[in-house]
Parts: sequence; C-alpha cells; structure tokens
Amino acid sequence: MFATALTAAISLFQMPADVQLPAGLEDRSIQMVLQATETHFVAHNTASEVQLLLFGNDIHGVVSTVHVQPGMHVVFPFADGASDDVWIEVVSPSDIGLTNTGAISVLDLRGAAERTIWVEAGAGYALGWQNTSSGLRHVHPVGGLVPTRRGLSRTGLRDFSLQSSTHVPVISPNDDQRPPKPPKIEEEALPPI
Repeated sequence: MFATALTAAISLFQMPADVQLPAGLEDRSIQMVLQATETHFVAHNTASEVQLLLFGNDIHGVVSTVHVQPGMHVVFPFADGASDDVWIEVVSPSDIGLTNTGAISVLDLRGAAERTIWVEAGAGYALGWQNTSSGLRHVHPVGGLVPTRRGLSRTGLRDFSLQSSTHVPVISPNDDQRPPKPPKIEEEALPPI
C-alpha cells in the first residue's frame, strides 16, 4: 500500500504544472496548451470546438489520434524516454475548414521554457508559440503527420511532410578554394607469376 501511494505521489509530482498565458498571447486565439515532462504529456483544449491531436513520428506516420473536447484536459503518462521520438500535430477547425500546426517534437516541447507550447489558430493558419528568454517565438514544425492526399488545400490543411526530409549540405563554390584534382594513375606492368 505504501509503495502504491509513493508511486502515485511521484507520478503527480512529475506532471506539468499550470502555466500562465504570456502577456503577448492574451489577444490571440489560443486553442490548445501542450505541456510535457520526461514522464507525462498534457493537452488542454481552451477553445470552444473539438481539437484533434495526431501522435506519430517520421518513420511510422500517424499512430494514434485523440479528440479533445472543449475545456477538457488529456493526460498521458509514459516511461522515461519513451516519448523521445514522438511528434504531435494539432488540427483545429477554422473559418476556412481545418488548420494544422505541423508536427512538434516532444523533445522540443520538453525543451521549451516552462515545457509549454501554446497553439494559436486563425483563418488559414495554426502555429505554436513558446516563451523564451528573449520573448515569444514561433515553434518550427519538424515535419508533418497529416496524411498527404489530394484536396488538402481545399480544407486549409498544410502539408509539412517536406520539412522532415533530410538536409543534404552543398558546398558553395569559392574562387579561393579549388577542389583537389584526382590522383593520376599510371600504367605499370604486372610482376611475373
């Protein structure tokens, strides 16, 4: 019984605490508040419409979806390190249909100040905000979880899947640096056997 109570107390201690909305976001249409620790994920729907959370990663795509009702919290506990490769994408209703944030890495969410990202949705866009030491800044998606298909543009959903492609560095040409010439191969006779 003591072990169960201790486990419950430790679990509650590791859950994210409520965070005040930053002053710069007071006039914005904040739809969701996402928070994460090493062992918990919390999403709070602050909008008057149902929000959709997509969970997945760049290898498997979407592996789970959750509808979050207006005013509701969802809490997901997990083992330490189990969410390191997980992405979250928020899909919100808007005047033009649906909008999406692009995938946000749980590692980026945990690395944000206060381990919190506020999701704003407007007419034709949805984006995440995080508080930094230099003020508020947008969260850049690491990719996309919304399945690519025809008609995305009609509903307002954006395809962020191209952002997850691997970056290949390209050497810029420079007059001062020339690439080394390949080694010269001379023909030589083979030794007798």
